[in-house]
Amino acid sequence: MSVSCFASACDGRYAAEQYAAAFEGRDDEVPVSMIICCWGSSISGLDRCSCWKPEYDAEQVEPRPRASATSMAQCVDCAFLPGSPEQQSPEDAELLDELALCGERFWCHQGMRRVVLWRHPSGATIPGHADEYAPLCRDGVAYRADGQPADLCRGWARARRVHEAEAST
Repeated sequence: MSVSCFASACDGRYAAEQYAAAFEGRDDEVPVSMIICCWGSSISGLDRCSCWKPEYDAEQVEPRPRASATSMAQCVDCAFLPGSPEQQSPEDAELLDELALCGERFWCHQGMRRVVLWRHPSGATIPGHADEYAPLCRDGVAYRADGQPADLCRGWARARRVHEAEAST
């Protein structure tokens, strides 16, 4: 998932890849409606289908802009905690560290809507990933489902301070 305001969270890539994996090695069983539904699927394969539409666990309220704050406390499931699923993958851990190093804001996931289901026009469905947060983003700010701006991640803020201190020495 793109961490820059979760830009790719709702583009259907996850669903397309999951659907394609279910038919791996069984090309003759793929419904025709899935092969010819869009250019991505027709030319590059099921894992490039762009027709998947997200369904969310909450309705998004119209944003009420105000200044974002940093979370008061680090979440128990924060991506920046040692041992978190995000820290288990060297690539994800490196990406998170780079975000803190360069100062690109990372938003706390609390209160953000999540994709619970992906639906294809053919009627096929794929369950959303448990960590597939999909906030509304405007002007580089992520918004919680209740319309309030998301807080900056406390773990990110801590990592950012460490990098700033290292740079000043």
